[in-house]
Amino acid sequence: MTFTDSFDDFNSTERQLDNIDQPPFQFREKKDEDSTHEWLLNNYDNCERAAHSRRITYRRYQALYKNIHWRFFDTRDTRRDMEYTNKRPRHSVNFVREMVDSKVAQNSRLKANLAFIPWNDESSDVNNAKACKLMYDARAEEIDLEKKHQEQDKTTFLFGHSAMFIEWDEDAGPEHPAYIKLKQEYPDGIPAKILKQLMKEESIRIGDVSFKVYGPDRFYPELNKENPEDLDHVEKLDYIHIDTVRAMYPKKASEVMENSREIYDFDSSELIRPKNLVTVRTFYHRPTKFFPEGAKIVYCDDCILEWTEYPYSHGMLPCIFDKDLEIYGEFWGRSFLQDIEQLQRFYNNIQSSQARDYSWASAPKWMMPKGSCNVTSLNNDLTIVEFTGPVAPQLVTHNPTPPQAFQLQEHIEKKITQHSNVYDISRGEVPTGVTANSALRFLDEQESQRILVQETKRKRRVISVAKMALEVMKQYYKPNDGRTVRILGKNNEYMIKSFQSADFTKVYDVKPVNSSALPDTKAGKISTIIDLNTATQTDPIFRKEEIIQMLDLGNEEYYVSRATVSVNAANMVLDSMLNGEAVPSPEACDDLMVYYSVFDKAIQQPRFKTKVDPQIKNSIAEYIKTLEYLMFERAKVNMKFAMELSELDNYPMYFRPEISLLKLIAMLQMDAQGVMPQQNPSMKTDKVENLPEQKEMSNEQ
Repeated sequence: MTFTDSFDDFNSTERQLDNIDQPPFQFREKKDEDSTHEWLLNNYDNCERAAHSRRITYRRYQALYKNIHWRFFDTRDTRRDMEYTNKRPRHSVNFVREMVDSKVAQNSRLKANLAFIPWNDESSDVNNAKACKLMYDARAEEIDLEKKHQEQDKTTFLFGHSAMFIEWDEDAGPEHPAYIKLKQEYPDGIPAKILKQLMKEESIRIGDVSFKVYGPDRFYPELNKENPEDLDHVEKLDYIHIDTVRAMYPKKASEVMENSREIYDFDSSELIRPKNLVTVRTFYHRPTKFFPEGAKIVYCDDCILEWTEYPYSHGMLPCIFDKDLEIYGEFWGRSFLQDIEQLQRFYNNIQSSQARDYSWASAPKWMMPKGSCNVTSLNNDLTIVEFTGPVAPQLVTHNPTPPQAFQLQEHIEKKITQHSNVYDISRGEVPTGVTANSALRFLDEQESQRILVQETKRKRRVISVAKMALEVMKQYYKPNDGRTVRILGKNNEYMIKSFQSADFTKVYDVKPVNSSALPDTKAGKISTIIDLNTATQTDPIFRKEEIIQMLDLGNEEYYVSRATVSVNAANMVLDSMLNGEAVPSPEACDDLMVYYSVFDKAIQQPRFKTKVDPQIKNSIAEYIKTLEYLMFERAKVNMKFAMELSELDNYPMYFRPEISLLKLIAMLQMDAQGVMPQQNPSMKTDKVENLPEQKEMSNEQ
């Protein structure tokens, strides 16, 4: 078997397992511990044999990613071809790593914004959903969930298949209240005896949801199934030190022995038999019609370490699969590297031949008629050459690498990027002659259309992971856990908030936020916002502070403190009021125009009119009325502010000033010029003596 045909027989070994006389797990005859352990070992051996051809391919792809292209891994003993020989090319340009990393970078831009949907549209349920969303974001930030998604992307592109297991980790999360209480009682250190007793009864931490990515060589699904939705069981592999296993399962410590199986070490590219590692497998069988309790079994070669009912109420296997190239009728996905592997090797052969030809033929050579010169005189230190005859020796430098070789390399490189669905713009290369911002945005959008299938799968996977994590949180998060959210906001603002009453059971589902008409990429988004702002200069849609916020310039501390602080503060005040929280009254030092704009847009939403509690609506109305009063007070002494205020269509909504803005502006103009502005005699206007007296309004007004 060579590297060209290992994938051609991808599922043939699994098809040969149809005649194995072993019933499914839920229909096995003997269900005692020994018989179950024997069934698990037989199933594991069958999966090992079925995965032989795939594993060879995975090893080869991993070696290519590490720029090791002169070794082959098509036998069980991979050490046979480990030696370096002069017949194998050893010069290469690693396009495999570049293409994999470029595709991971493509996927990293395709983030799915999530929204937690409550069961009802009441204000309490909506606020609870927002609180749960903050807690999920805090957990995702704590473990860097986006990095794990990138890790799964990389595994998928490199091997063609991956899985992310979403499980409950009892050793994660905040500290247990009992442990915190003991720390307060013993500030100098908890005695070992008391701490040991606590760990027997409780845990130091209250637990939290965990996410872990596994490659296709570290998990085995049910055999002879083509779709992940049809799987009834799956098991994952972990290599744990033998002493750790014995400490984790003290009742089975005497039965756990040293490892007797060979495992492939990707670091050394060898099959090894480590005696200090134990292959611990976790077998999950979801609840079915004929096996309603399900099962979670942790076992090794020697015994079953743990056997419980299925621990998750959602009833699904606790993993989300991802594939690169999906083939009809096959469970395992294939990597795009199968399309560029031979091109990569061909390129490396050309590169090696060029290096060989250059080393052999690049040195200048003397050309002379035979017998016209003594050869030994050509290499003397004094560069004296004696010759006879009419033709003198010539020092000639030949071209060892013809230009056709470089043209062929460029053609192969173009084919590699084409088959990898990676554009030049993703590799940081701007196409020749393209400089306009709109043209670059067009190219960016073209690439987004090309990877639409890849983008859709990635967003679907992110949403599926969030849904399963939500189900685990529903089951294990308790309102009295005392969890605290510590996150960094989108504008680099810290937020620490305790959620004593956040109830994940009131969250119905996770949905992607409807995308806007703006492009997904940052360059396209910025260009579109700038174009829109330029087109509406005479009648702007957004204020300059909101434009800066849309452009994400608020990520810089300067803009947080100078430009967007008013918008952020107004939004925080509005959210607090909608949640029924107390907020400070507006003051004259606030950016009143920005505050008024935020509140004006909020109260026009249909949801505000129909779903918000009447008491909260009255509080917001009083807040707006106070803003309008302060704005009018500022307009009485500021001509520019008064002119800007007169352009607001909805002002005033609740406050009723004693004079109109037009009369106030006329009075300010008269004070500024010292005389009344000239008026058209045909127009009927109020005379100066008819204007109200210029006196200060009382605080009550």
